[in-house]
Formats: sequence, structure tokens, C-alpha cells
Amino acid sequence: MIELFTAIFEYVKHQISWIPFTADEVNSLMECIGGVLIWLNVREIYKDKDAKGISIWTTIFFNYWCLNYFYFYASLGQWCSVVANFFYATGNITWLVLFIYYKKKNK
Repeated sequence: MIELFTAIFEYVKHQISWIPFTADEVNSLMECIGGVLIWLNVREIYKDKDAKGISIWTTIFFNYWCLNYFYFYASLGQWCSVVANFFYATGNITWLVLFIYYKKKNK
């Protein structure tokens, strides 16, 4: 079984070896895309001035996860990902603050 996984890994590794980007650059691109999507949520909650049908616990978890990535990416020397994660994290924190504000305001 291990041989099968090793063969699959080597095949995939060979297939993507042409990609001219580092893992840090690819990951930071994904972080930026996630950041853009989160900031779209920030815009919507600000526009709607309400937060209905949404659980705060999901965002709290992903905020913690996001903050953990500052340490993780820095420990790997992935500085592009650290910068992109800042964009992602500020969007998450802003959304969380607006969520709490509108939940209290609209009670």
C-alpha cells in the first residue's frame, strides 16, 4: 500500500514540476483569494446592517486558525503567505466585529 502512495506522490510531483512558482507564492495567492471573498462578506454585512442565520462560532474558529498561521508561515519562512494572511485575518476580524455590533444593535 505504501508503494502505491509513493508512486502516486511521485507521479503528481512530476506532473506539477513545471509550475514556475514556489509553494509560498501559490499559498499566498490562495490566501489573497480567500481574503477577497471575506472582504466581500464584510461589504455585505455592512450593507445589510444585519447578521441573521449565521453562526459566530465558525468565524471564531477560522479567526483562531488564521492567527495561528502567522506563527506557522513565519516558522517556515513563507513571508508572502504571512503578508497575504494579514489581508485574510483583517477581513475575518472586521467581519467578526461587525457581526457582534449588528447582533447587539438589532436585538
